[in-house]
Amino acid sequence: MPVSRQAILLYVATSGLVDDVPLEHVRPFVLGFADEMEAEHPDMVAEIESTGTLSGPAVECIRAALADAKKRGSATWQA
Repeated sequence: MPVSRQAILLYVATSGLVDDVPLEHVRPFVLGFADEMEAEHPDMVAEIESTGTLSGPAVECIRAALADAKKRGSATWQA
């Protein structure tokens, strides 16, 4: 697994950003989110991969993208 994907997954999982996602949806949601980051924000993923760190802009990008993904995903969690 690429370092960038590991960093994104670990950040999302340990920062409390998915605490409001129902437990049974956390794994598929977070894995799907990592796929989305790779597809929608390849420049940020490349930066994380090359530096091995999460810069301020990378964290902001992850937080914003995650908020959008949660808005889309929450409708399916309620069903």
